[in-house]
Amino acid sequence: MTFTFSDSVVLVTAGTSGLGLSVATKLVQLGANVVINYASNKDRADNALSHLQDISSKQDPSLKCIAIQADVTKKSEIERLVSETVVAMGRLDAVVSNAGWTKFANFHDLDDNVDEDVWDKCYAANVKSHLFLCHASRKYLEDAKGAFVMTSSVAGVKPSGSSIAYSVTKAAQIHLAKSLAMVMAPSIRVNAVSPGFMETNWIADFPESKVNEARDKTLLKRITQVEDVADQIILLIKSHLPLLPQELYNAISKLLEINDIKNLRVTCSTLARALPLHFDRVFISANSLNIQVFNAIANHEVFRHQVTEIIWDDARLFTGPELKCERHENEQEEERQDDVEDGSDAEDLAGNGCPFWFRTGRYDYEDTGTYEYPGPHLGIKESWAYYKPLLDDQNRVLASNADTEAFKYGLTRFTSLKRVTITPSTHGRLWHPLYRTPMIRAFPPGLDYPTPQAWPFYDDKKTSMCSHGFPAYRAKWRGFRLVTRALVEHESHGITELIIGGDEVQSGLNCRIFDEWSPEYGDLVSILKRPGFRYLDLHLFTGFIEDDHWPSYRSGLSRDAISQSKDLESLSIRATMDVSEGVIQGLAPDMKGYAISLRNIFSPESWPRLQHFSISRVLVDFDEFVDLLANMPPSLRFVEMVHVAFESPEQGYDDLVRAMRDVLDWRLRPIEERPKVKMVVSTWDNHESGYGRYIEIDQAVDSYIYGTGMNPFEDDKYWVRSGRGAVQRDLFDLDFNVAL
Repeated sequence: MTFTFSDSVVLVTAGTSGLGLSVATKLVQLGANVVINYASNKDRADNALSHLQDISSKQDPSLKCIAIQADVTKKSEIERLVSETVVAMGRLDAVVSNAGWTKFANFHDLDDNVDEDVWDKCYAANVKSHLFLCHASRKYLEDAKGAFVMTSSVAGVKPSGSSIAYSVTKAAQIHLAKSLAMVMAPSIRVNAVSPGFMETNWIADFPESKVNEARDKTLLKRITQVEDVADQIILLIKSHLPLLPQELYNAISKLLEINDIKNLRVTCSTLARALPLHFDRVFISANSLNIQVFNAIANHEVFRHQVTEIIWDDARLFTGPELKCERHENEQEEERQDDVEDGSDAEDLAGNGCPFWFRTGRYDYEDTGTYEYPGPHLGIKESWAYYKPLLDDQNRVLASNADTEAFKYGLTRFTSLKRVTITPSTHGRLWHPLYRTPMIRAFPPGLDYPTPQAWPFYDDKKTSMCSHGFPAYRAKWRGFRLVTRALVEHESHGITELIIGGDEVQSGLNCRIFDEWSPEYGDLVSILKRPGFRYLDLHLFTGFIEDDHWPSYRSGLSRDAISQSKDLESLSIRATMDVSEGVIQGLAPDMKGYAISLRNIFSPESWPRLQHFSISRVLVDFDEFVDLLANMPPSLRFVEMVHVAFESPEQGYDDLVRAMRDVLDWRLRPIEERPKVKMVVSTWDNHESGYGRYIEIDQAVDSYIYGTGMNPFEDDKYWVRSGRGAVQRDLFDLDFNVAL
């Protein structure tokens, strides 16, 4: 609610002249009881008090104004000031912390700015006094849901002012205000004003030339009056924000990112109430903090109804080499490294219990001092000290299946739930996670640790074990198995969308699930055939099954499963084949019979409502692929092709977009019914994408297919030259966007 000045009690430090007295005067005029503080000048305090009492006697004789002496640079004096205020007035609703101190020096002469006593006094008056006053008044302001307003200075924003000490400590005060705003929210609103040159007795002895110079620098060409700043302080105490209609707050919040809303909520209790925290997804993993937050949201009678998606983070932390050969190689390398490393460092690490695999998995392994880090970087000892308890916690969760039980509970609590995502990609690239889960948000800045690779990934030494029949190997996809089983067991859920991720880290669901029927396959089919199921994004880890001529695709089980989704609107199939410049790496370009038979996977006639179709990293027959696109339903509105390779080296992307223009009937359709086309490809001048980065082209393709634009692949089949509309993006940094 809006702060009511009537019968309220406000303490104003340094309140006997200038800005402080102006604020006190306005407070009395608004019906507040006022306590003005002074340091030593009792005569000036008596005059100020007489002035305030004259106003109150004419406006409301019941109003009370008093003056209390206290040196607010001393903590004990501040505590006495607050105590005497509450004893005299009975309460405390707001504080205007207006005290400050400076001594003039030549700002541009360093020798004139190294007086230790000046620095100590500036810090005591401009920083510590405000901190201690806020602390002393906290319990009273919390009861009142009140406000704490400081007077800082523009010198804290821009290096300037009476001295370097003054400028630096005023900057510290501004940062203090931001810190206190976070700590005291939502009960107490903390703010600071930072005025510039003001017309007070303080500038009376200034040369006229200096005053004129200050006036000329302002946009309004006038010196700020103390009343101007006092009005802003009154506004911050009163807060007119609640007077805005809630509908306006709702409209504003829809335009803001979730982090912006969070930042606004901690500024004051008013915005915390007006902008309720809104999020639509929750995270679950083998981590106690993630489970704790998940359960807290599930038990919240407001938040639980907002959740539409559960993300199962299956990126379990790395616990060391699995294979015997890997452990042997690790031991040999550790012995070699210990021979060349400084003995004391090796002993310290061994004493800390840090295993060698943790050292080799870090970004800074073998750094000789040449590595550049994007921000703070935590050393190996500190990183392991933080990582080890996470491992212990993960083991406890896995042993108890606490994450599974929480997930099942969430299915019964989240009334708006429609999507489940299972992914091993949560941690993304070091310091650039795909998702900022509570666990990852709690990481200390610069934590350097082995990026989790819980699911097998491309070029993994264990890919030869990818037969679906190995129980230990199947168990790697723990999240997929547990989640799909839970979804089958709890039939009352409203899940209509399923994402099984991993493509972001060159991984995915074991494609061998489609070799033959299995319990996991049966659970997946049960989910896909539910009425209303509309969205499937399936990332498949294919290993090197192309060497066996795609048994997982030839079985027809993938087609049988996906065709069960009669209401499907969005379908994305992604593989992990290494495709570069339109060619499958590891296969000779002229080898025949290795293309996937698309009809063994896709049956477009089964999806009359399909709008979105995406295919990634597969080797196909050119004519069959064009035929597949031609048989897509008229409802299709978006097609994405990511590093698709053609069996014949004679055919490329230039032929594909030409066929899409000339063979398909898409350009004859009404504009609003034409499918938008996006392609992810290589560039002619071989831009290095880096892990998680990719190059897409869409507008140039659309312009060629539907308009008069040139073929972006003209003369280069699988490449896009610079300047033809390609854009480089980053899966783990959505702000990264470079036109090529």
